[in-house]
Amino acid sequence: MGSLRDDAAGAERAAAVVGALAHPDRVRLVALLCEQDATATELAGRLGRPRTAVTRHLRVLVTQGLLARSKVGGEPRYRVVEPVLHGLVACMEDCSR
Repeated sequence: MGSLRDDAAGAERAAAVVGALAHPDRVRLVALLCEQDATATELAGRLGRPRTAVTRHLRVLVTQGLLARSKVGGEPRYRVVEPVLHGLVACMEDCSR
């Protein structure tokens, strides 16, 4: 990927990623999922938020291609599929100190 100054498509993708993360709950969800895969119920418990709200946020992140959802048996599990998110979460953690 080239410099975002010169790459309109790259800048558009970067803006979509930032937009998908533009909610505190979604930032927290991604941070949790960078540690380990989880179900919406597990994530709701960790965040202290209703499962329906967590599911809506997860849908945004899946739609942007940042997370994937897989169902083996019972409830679907979510995982990070965009490897750059690990570094982005680390950067956001540094910025929040």
